[in-house]
Amino acid sequence: MKKQGVETMVVTHSPPSWRIHAALACSALLSGGGAVIGKLGLSGSVNPVVFGLYREAITGPILVLLAYFFHKKLDFLTVRNLGWFFLAGALLFGNQILYIVGLSACDPNLAAMLQPSQPIFTMIFAVLLKMEKMSLWKALGILAATCGATTMVLFSNGGSVSFNFAALYFIGNCMCSAGCLLACKPLLRVIPSMWVTAICYLCAASCMFCVSTQYLSTPHVWLLPSEAFYALIYFVICQSILAYLLLMWANQFVPGSVASAYTTLQPLAAAVLSAIIFSHTPSVGDLGGIGILLGLFCVAMDNRYSTRKIKLTTLCHAEAEDQALSVVLLPSSEELVEDPEQFAAKEFKQL
Repeated sequence: MKKQGVETMVVTHSPPSWRIHAALACSALLSGGGAVIGKLGLSGSVNPVVFGLYREAITGPILVLLAYFFHKKLDFLTVRNLGWFFLAGALLFGNQILYIVGLSACDPNLAAMLQPSQPIFTMIFAVLLKMEKMSLWKALGILAATCGATTMVLFSNGGSVSFNFAALYFIGNCMCSAGCLLACKPLLRVIPSMWVTAICYLCAASCMFCVSTQYLSTPHVWLLPSEAFYALIYFVICQSILAYLLLMWANQFVPGSVASAYTTLQPLAAAVLSAIIFSHTPSVGDLGGIGILLGLFCVAMDNRYSTRKIKLTTLCHAEAEDQALSVVLLPSSEELVEDPEQFAAKEFKQL
């Protein structure tokens, strides 16, 4: 009988919870740092679509090589799985392209304010699709973290946010991000998280290439200034490879709403890094970080309680099955006290 490899086995043993939440926190911190690094390396002369294509064209092959190095089997490439890969990759592309188009159409403060809505959309989609069950502590935690992140963005930028129809781009961006996390769930049950990340990124890069073909007739937009290369290096290594690998690895062990809740750490990471690099003074909006931390604590405690409850229920079912089998298979008490010679004689007569 052929032994099934780890690459296609369902994850049965979860690592310690602190590792999972640490991975989600690191992923959010790396992503939040991208906003600050982008200010250093990206200027108005850089085409955002072309920059996004360079980022994904470099990241995709690196992720594939890493995935093949650690998990060489490719027997998961079935028609059904490819459909899920394309869906997750298309949502990942929608997440990135809608954000880029939205930035060129409206106030960037509005973009920053709407980004913390991702866990809310994830929670709504997961409940509607019956992928998760809502609890009071999870709802309160996500709401507190979202409000804290929004407070940081609003008051740190003076509250000067102008709403217009371009806000629909960012709403769509957040909805695609939430959908991508949930669409990866069926894949993460049977496929290593590295392969899920790599193939989804290749699908997103293919979609981004199709959009960027409109710039083929303008060669100058494909040239990046020297300062943009530093931003590109950070976006590829930190915000794409490390952040997405950590996010997808943790996403296989926790509900999608829990994984998405950690995106509220991005404004906090951006505020801390801005204070270090640009010497920004603290503001009243930084107090929103308290709401973020309290909200994430509630989400983590709710996930820990839910995990223990599931393990306890599974253990009770296993014990009940063992007791049922013992009743069926073990001999009765009368047979146990029967004389061995009489029992042997009885068996001989039956033969």
